[in-house]
Amino acid sequence: VTMSSFFKKNAVSKSNCPRCGLGSHCSAPRMKVAGKGGQRILVIGDSPSALDDDKGAFYRDSTGRRLKQELRHLGISLRDDCWYVPAVRCRPALNSKGEAGEVSTAHITNCRPYIQGIIKELRPEKILLLGETALHSYYDDRNKQCTSMFKMAGMQIWDSTYNTWVFPIWSTALIEKKKHDTLLFSEYKRCLKRAIHTEVQPFEKKWNPTYKLRNFKKAIKALTNCLRNDTLIAIDYETTGLDMYKAGHSTASFAWANDEGSWAVPVQHPYWNPKQQEEIYALVQKILKKRKIKKIVQGINFEYPWTKQQMKAEPRGFIWDTQLATHIIDNRTGVTGLKFQCFVRWGIEDYDKISGKYIKSNSKTGFNDMLKMPVDALLEYNALDSLYTYELYKEQQEQLVGTELDAYHFMHNGAIVMCEMSFNGIRIKESFYLKQKKLLEQERDDLIDLINTSDEATQYTRQRGGNFDYNSPKDLQIMLFKVLKLKSRKETKTGHSVDAEVLQKIDIELTRNIIAVRKLNKMIGTYVDGFLKHTHDGMMHPSFSLARARSFRSSSQSPNFQNVPKRDPKAKRITRSGMVPRDGRVLGEMDFSGAEISTSCYYHKDPTFIKYQTEGGGDMHNDACSHILLNEKDTKMPKPLRQCTKGVWTFSQFYGSYYVSCAKQGWEEYPLCVEKDGSPCQVKGMDIGDWMKQKYGSYKGFENHLKKFQSIFWDEWFTVYTEWKDKVCRDYERDGFVETFLGFKFKGYMDSKQCTNYPIQGTSFHLLVYTAVQFLKECRKQGLETLIVGQVHDSLILDIPLEEIDDVKRILSTIVGNLHEVFKWMDFPMGLDLEISKSYEQGGSFASMEPLEL
Repeated sequence: VTMSSFFKKNAVSKSNCPRCGLGSHCSAPRMKVAGKGGQRILVIGDSPSALDDDKGAFYRDSTGRRLKQELRHLGISLRDDCWYVPAVRCRPALNSKGEAGEVSTAHITNCRPYIQGIIKELRPEKILLLGETALHSYYDDRNKQCTSMFKMAGMQIWDSTYNTWVFPIWSTALIEKKKHDTLLFSEYKRCLKRAIHTEVQPFEKKWNPTYKLRNFKKAIKALTNCLRNDTLIAIDYETTGLDMYKAGHSTASFAWANDEGSWAVPVQHPYWNPKQQEEIYALVQKILKKRKIKKIVQGINFEYPWTKQQMKAEPRGFIWDTQLATHIIDNRTGVTGLKFQCFVRWGIEDYDKISGKYIKSNSKTGFNDMLKMPVDALLEYNALDSLYTYELYKEQQEQLVGTELDAYHFMHNGAIVMCEMSFNGIRIKESFYLKQKKLLEQERDDLIDLINTSDEATQYTRQRGGNFDYNSPKDLQIMLFKVLKLKSRKETKTGHSVDAEVLQKIDIELTRNIIAVRKLNKMIGTYVDGFLKHTHDGMMHPSFSLARARSFRSSSQSPNFQNVPKRDPKAKRITRSGMVPRDGRVLGEMDFSGAEISTSCYYHKDPTFIKYQTEGGGDMHNDACSHILLNEKDTKMPKPLRQCTKGVWTFSQFYGSYYVSCAKQGWEEYPLCVEKDGSPCQVKGMDIGDWMKQKYGSYKGFENHLKKFQSIFWDEWFTVYTEWKDKVCRDYERDGFVETFLGFKFKGYMDSKQCTNYPIQGTSFHLLVYTAVQFLKECRKQGLETLIVGQVHDSLILDIPLEEIDDVKRILSTIVGNLHEVFKWMDFPMGLDLEISKSYEQGGSFASMEPLEL
C-alpha cells in the first residue's frame, strides 16, 4: 500500500471541530505540534490536561515534567530533540472532580487528520505513542489488533506507510496517576529507554517470489520436486472451514515455502477435474508423510489434526510452530497471529484483504466460501501465508536461544500430545444431550412464566406502563431500585449493578428465578448446544492450544472442554453424563494432588508451608479457620468451616487477594455453612452466624480482625514465602521478566499478583505436560491402546480398555513418582490421584468417577 493510496483511503478530509465541540470550552483549543525535533522523534501523547489548557501548551503539567525528566536521564531534550503533540488537541470536558474527562472515539477521529498531516510533513524517524489515546489515534483506522497498550507496549514496529519506526509506550499520565505502582513505572522506563536508545534505519527486506500453480503439469512437477529434494519447508492449508471432523470439508489449496520461494496449488478444488484432484492430493499426502522433509507450521493445533483427519496422512517431521514460538518470545495475549506478526515486524498490511470476504465460516453451516474465491487470489494468499511463516521461522531461530529455546522444545512436544488428544476425541451420547436440552428448555420456560406473571412484574407494568423484561439490565435496575425500592448493593459507571452477585445478595424469589434462568440458559447454550454442535459420528474433538494463555497453560476451544462444570451437582450431572467411554472401556481422570500449592513450595521453599504439605504437617485450612473464627491456631474446626476457609482465606491469600475481599466473602459465606443434616455449624456451642456477630459485633469488626490476621499470616506464619514474593517483584522490576525453572519468561506489564502467580500456575501445568508426553511414549512403547482424550486444568482424561487399567496405574505411578528425580528443584514428590468410571456397558460416564487405589 503506497502512502498516497493509504491517505486517500483512510484520512478524514479535515478535522470537523464544530461537530466535535471540545474546543468550545477550552482556553487553548486545537494545540499544535511543538518542539524542534533535532533527533527526528515525534512524541504523540494523549490529550491536554486542565493545567496544560490554562498554560496554553501541551506537557506543562506534572505529566510533562515527568516525561522531560525521564528523557533527560536518557540524554534527550523533549523541546530540542523531539516534536510533541497530543492525539486529541483540546482538553476534554472536566468531570465532577474538576479533572479532564474521558476522551471519546469521536474526539480521536476528528483530530486524526491533523496528526496524519503532521507525520507527512515532519517525516520522523521514530514515533513514540504515549498512551492508549495515541495508540487509537494511530491505528484505529488501520489495524484494530494494535489498539491495546497491554499488548503493544515495548514493541518496535516498522510502519511501511509512513516509513518510520513506531514505539508504543505506557502513558506518562497513567504513570503519574499510579505513582504507587513501581512495577508499571519500571516497565514504562524500559519501553522509553528502548525507544530512545534503539538505533534505526529504514527497514528493507527482499522477499522471495510466489508461484501460483494453475498448470497441472507444472503443479505435478513442483510437488514432485518438493517430495524428492526439499528437507525444510513451511506449509499451509486453505480449507473450507475449521471444524475438520464435520462431513463435507476439504482442502481448497496447499502451499509450501523454502529458501527459494513459495508455491501454492489447488487440491480438492473444482479447478481440477476429479482425476487431477486425486493425483495432486496423493502427492501432497506423500510430502506430509515423509519424515525427512521437516515442516514448519503456523498453528500446529489446527495443521496437525487437519493433516490426520482431512489429508489422511500421519503427520511426520512437524518440527516447528511459529505461533507457539511467538508465544514463547512474547507471552502476552493476542500477539501470535500471522497477520499481526507481519504487520508489526515488516509493515505488511492488507494481504488478506480479498480472502477476508471468503474465509469466514457461516455460523449455521460451518462452511466458508474459499472454493468460490478467484483461484489466482486463493493461491497468492496461500503462498504468502507459507512464505511469511517461513520468514518468521528464520527470524525466530535468531530470537529463541538458551533457556527459551529449551522452553520452546518442551512446549512443542506437549503441543503434539494436545493434537493427538484432540484427534482422539471423547465419545458423546447425543441422545442424552438432546433429551436434556428439552428438559432444560421446559424448566427455563416455566421459570420465565413465573417471572412474567409475578406480583413484581404486575407492579412494574402498573407503575411504568410497559412489560418487564428480565433480560434487560435497565428494566432490572428500575424493577429492583425504583419499583421495589431495594437498597443498591454495588455501583457501576452506568448506575446500580444488577450482576449475579447483586441478585444473589438481594435473594428474593424474583431474583432467585432470574439467576436460575441465567444458569439454565448457560447450560443450554454454552454446554449442551456446544457439545451437540461439535459432535460428529458420536465423537467430540475439542481443540487444545498451548499458544494463547499468558500463564503458559493450555486453553480449549470448540468447545471449551476446560469449562465443564464440576462443583454444581446438577450442572455436573447434565453436562458430564453424556461423555462416555468407548465400548469395553472406562474413562479415567489422572490428577495431581494439590498441584499449584505443591508447585508454590518448589519456588518459595517456605519450611512452614512445606511442613503443612507433607505428611504429619497439620492442616493449614483448619489452623487458618481456627484463627479467623476463634483467634486460636490449633482448635479442630468443623469440616464445612474448614472447606469454606479454603476459598475465603488460604487460596485467596496465596493468589494475592487482599484482606478486605476475604472479609466480605467470609462475612457472607461462613454463616451459610451447614452440617450434613442441614443444621448450622456450631462454634463454642453457638450457630456460626450468631457466634460471628457476638465475636466481632459487625462486619467492620470482622474486617479489622482479618487485617491483623493477614499480617500474622504472612509476617509470622509464612515469612520465607513473603520474602520470595518480594524478591520476585524486585527481580521483575529490575529485569522486565520473571523466569520459571523450565526457562519460560513472563514479560510485559504484570502486577505483583501476576509476577508471583504465573510461574506457579505455569510450572504446575508444565509438570502435567511432561507427564502426558511420557505417558503417551510409554503407551506406544508397550503397545497399549489407552487414549488421552482430554485435559482439564491439572488433570488428564483417559479412555482406558478394561484390561489395561493396571498398566495405566503402574505407568502413571512411575512417571509421577519420579518427577522429583527428573526435576531436581522439586523438594518433595508430587501427589497423584486417579479416578475411573464404570465401563460403557455398565453405564459409566464422566459424571460418575470413583477413586482408584494406587
